[in-house]
Amino acid sequence: MASRSGTLWRLTLGIGDSALPSVGNLGISVVAAHSMTIPGFGAFTTILLLLILAVGLSRAAHGDVLVLRAAESPDVRARDRRDSTTSVLVLGACVGVLTMLCGLALRQSGGDGDWVAVVVAGGAVLPVVLLQDHYRWIAYAQGRIADSLLNNLCWVATGIAGMLVVLQAQDGPMGAHVGVLVWGLAAVPAVVVGACRAHCPPRPGRPGRWLSDNRRLAFALVQDFGLLQASAQGALVLLAALTSTTDLAYLRKAQIWMGPVTMVTTGLLSTLQSLLARRHGGKPVDVARLAGTIAAVATVGALLYGSAVFLLPANWAGLLAGEGWEQARPFVWPLAVQLAGGIAGGCLGIALRVLGEVQRQVRFRYLIAPLSLALVAVAAGVSGALAAVWALAAISVATAVLWLLLLARVVGTSLRGGARSPRESTLERS
Repeated sequence: MASRSGTLWRLTLGIGDSALPSVGNLGISVVAAHSMTIPGFGAFTTILLLLILAVGLSRAAHGDVLVLRAAESPDVRARDRRDSTTSVLVLGACVGVLTMLCGLALRQSGGDGDWVAVVVAGGAVLPVVLLQDHYRWIAYAQGRIADSLLNNLCWVATGIAGMLVVLQAQDGPMGAHVGVLVWGLAAVPAVVVGACRAHCPPRPGRPGRWLSDNRRLAFALVQDFGLLQASAQGALVLLAALTSTTDLAYLRKAQIWMGPVTMVTTGLLSTLQSLLARRHGGKPVDVARLAGTIAAVATVGALLYGSAVFLLPANWAGLLAGEGWEQARPFVWPLAVQLAGGIAGGCLGIALRVLGEVQRQVRFRYLIAPLSLALVAVAAGVSGALAAVWALAAISVATAVLWLLLLARVVGTSLRGGARSPRESTLERS
């Protein structure tokens, strides 16, 4: 009972930790939207999306690897924290400097002054943003999710306060580059808190050691992240190109109400990966049981939430989504099924990761990504946006079923005594 309550508490903390950046970014975006010009706000949101993408890539190559290695000996874990932090620091600084140079080169070529300033500001804050996120993943690797929550809380509070202070000090519209600097540099207190809690301050070192030692696992995780992003963003591009802007607007309205499921999924998967890697790394049956249980409960929860949203009166739904809810309502069910399949597939996929099957997952991703885009294109071209969203839902469910079959195969092989230990498979180095 104590173990179950501890797991539930950690999952709750993980969901709260995932919610904080969403709330913080929403608050900062609201302030920016009311204080910047339209072109400035467009530049601000664009560079933020690119920075968040950079954080995701860095997390795949560093944070996720660190969590999957969390069952190693204390000495190895301490070395991993040091080497991964050094890698994030040096790579972030190098990419940040290159980004700033690109911004300056854009200025020399006569580029738009606002965009030049935004690009330079993005490069300046990149190392800080990457370090802030990495210290969160160190906390997950240590099983101290509350430290990650504290880290995020520091950034959110400082970021919103900083934007409000700058807004009060400005006579005219806030520059987009100023907003980027405030957003990024607000992570400095969070970096300090993370470094103190992890007992691992950022410092120069041998930057290539981490990626060299973990190149196979890191490369596989980066590919997995990239393929997921490519298929998700590619589907949106196809929908925009092949359907009407009106249908796309109704889809976006339905997505507003389904946002909490996405937020819960992110926190749930982050925490589940930490739990499985730390507690059950050597027991495939336990990995599958816990991941399957959470997947089943979360899937039912997502479908129930979707049902509740579908049944919302139009005037209630309009509080968030505005006018046109009756036209947006049909999109709720396919979105709910897609998210339910995504959360189930995510849980089962994390189990496969922990059991050392990430390379196999990536091979399947190379088939799933183009297949999903082709299916969306055909459905959108023939029947419109609603059919395309149902196609995405079908791909999501099919992926979850595929991961379930792979997981059953891995567990069956381990029960017959024919598999290497999960730790050996996951942490294999070349």
